[in-house]
Amino acid sequence: MESFQDKQAALAKTNANRLSRQQTAIKKQYEEMLQGILQDVSGYYTKLEQGGKLTLEEMAKYKRMDALVKQIESQSRQLTKQRQNALVAYLKESMKYSYEYMAYGIETETLARLGFSQIKGEQILASINNPIRGLTLNETLEKNRKEVVYQLRTRLTQQLVKGSSYRTMATALKDVVENDYRKAITIARTETHRVTEAGKQEAVTRATNQGIVMKKKWNTSRDSRVRKTTKSNHVALDGQTVSSDQPFNLGKGITAMTPGQSGKAEHDINCRCFVTYSVERVEKKTHQELADMTFEQWKKDRLK
Repeated sequence: MESFQDKQAALAKTNANRLSRQQTAIKKQYEEMLQGILQDVSGYYTKLEQGGKLTLEEMAKYKRMDALVKQIESQSRQLTKQRQNALVAYLKESMKYSYEYMAYGIETETLARLGFSQIKGEQILASINNPIRGLTLNETLEKNRKEVVYQLRTRLTQQLVKGSSYRTMATALKDVVENDYRKAITIARTETHRVTEAGKQEAVTRATNQGIVMKKKWNTSRDSRVRKTTKSNHVALDGQTVSSDQPFNLGKGITAMTPGQSGKAEHDINCRCFVTYSVERVEKKTHQELADMTFEQWKKDRLK
């Protein structure tokens, strides 16, 4: 029979695999956007280049440059909308799954029948919309969209002033799109980490309210990438253990119920720390039949 710690490790592995698939989907979206932009730019080169080069003067005629930028902006809006819809759906499912699997782990560990109900959509959305740097997820995506359009227009202008070839132009634009792609991956990782930890904590909170006394421990990835700065020293947090209903002390007056939940960019963005939970005692009647339940059996029987 799997231990409670084994189940938490299995949950972490599943969430990592799900994130990997989400990142693959984001990469595909950016590849399609870049292909569309380069196709539009290639069309102008095909019609207007002289000696393999295209100039700003030529693109300024008949507002060609404005038309091209509008095409790029349209593609960026479409990508942002696709990302927003796909990411929110993915985050909802990630938080729900983490909550349910942790609830399953607690019941099968304690052998206590607890009043776990479906987590409400409003609660999931509240967690997703919890701002970092004062911006919600949607505001962050829109801010990045405007920045990438500005960067693309700037690179277009610079290369046209130089009279660059299509190959040089394509490389310059690809750099901008790839930089935004890296930002998109950071957002996906940060938000996924935040909601999965929140889902686990929600299950633990509900168990605690029903007589399950638990503790939680802050864990780092214990590698060279664990942050250690004057603003956020996560190396020092490794192993910090508190009651499950109490926040961790991150230093400098900052606290958080879980990693990714401080609301401070220096602590939350790209954080890879995670919480593990342990049961101290059960102040509730136990039920031996829970011991060998699988997750699917538990969902069908217990999650009403």
